[in-house]
Amino acid sequence: MLVKKKFVFGDMSEVLRGFEGKWVALSTKDGQIVVSGSGKSLGEAIQRAREKGVHDPVLIRVPSESISYVI
Repeated sequence: MLVKKKFVFGDMSEVLRGFEGKWVALSTKDGQIVVSGSGKSLGEAIQRAREKGVHDPVLIRVPSESISYVI
């Protein structure tokens, strides 16, 4: 069964705070966007997400500067 969920674009700075300069794997939990893995490399972020059972995360590189990040 395919479940469609509506995603609302918005300010991601609270979710991504503390991950500046890293790759993060994003997924959803209880309708919220969460960081399911992170690391200095793309591979490290993917590996940590898979360890948490997330096999299809959205991957992004967080800027080094502490700025608002809107997607």
